[in-house]
Amino acid sequence: MNTGVQIRMSRLFNAATGKSVIVAVDHGIEGVPRGLEDPRQKVQALIESGVDALLLNPGLFERVCGLWERRNAPGVVLAADYYMSNTVPGRKAQTEDYRRILEVEDAVRLGADAIKMVLVFGQRELDLYAYNLEIVAASIQEAHRLGMPVMLETVLWGITSTEEEMASVEVLRHMMRIAVELGADILKTPLLGTDDEFAQVVRWSPVPVTVLGGQTRPEFDSVVEGARRSASLGARGIVFGRNVWQRPDLQAAVHALQAAVHGCEH
Repeated sequence: MNTGVQIRMSRLFNAATGKSVIVAVDHGIEGVPRGLEDPRQKVQALIESGVDALLLNPGLFERVCGLWERRNAPGVVLAADYYMSNTVPGRKAQTEDYRRILEVEDAVRLGADAIKMVLVFGQRELDLYAYNLEIVAASIQEAHRLGMPVMLETVLWGITSTEEEMASVEVLRHMMRIAVELGADILKTPLLGTDDEFAQVVRWSPVPVTVLGGQTRPEFDSVVEGARRSASLGARGIVFGRNVWQRPDLQAAVHALQAAVHGCEH
């Protein structure tokens, strides 16, 4: 691992525990989700709550970057691509396409600590999967030349994906391995399988594994338990979005997740 990648990655994880509570606020690329109507206010509240890092789209980060002008600010992960399925926000998925929205050089210019990309499985056409893989692979090589780590999210967002595949820890294991083979520095994955199955998948990964949050769950206790379970099974952290910033008491939500992941009262 080169020096730049190593230093930037260290900014994403708590120095004492080696783990991280990352909050994703990149959902505005699809419109205005409930709870993210005022993104600047939400980002400021998350920073004040003590998150370890934030995941944002580059345009939003440029407009709120002044919030980082202090010591001990959280790490910054910028979304570098976008997988789309409709042409009007809110429409049911009709088709699928993929584009890069941020050049690695611009991520460096903006001061990011990492970029996040998606590797999508289950597309209808092999050409789209091949294009996604090609862009991800090229971006990882470019990022490493510039000392930038890459978080790669492995997901079954393709139109042909089945519920059985989306719930399969065996399919997840294959997707994670492909991401590692492409050069990912951090994996972002769902939490699947039994404790033993997921713990084994994490042990086999030569790079840190973080767990995504998915759709908002009605009971926050189950969200905290998911974070605690992820950490206990070897995950290096969580990357939760709606399950954090859609909660009425944002500070309490972040503190509960910090305690669950880092194993102490925060």
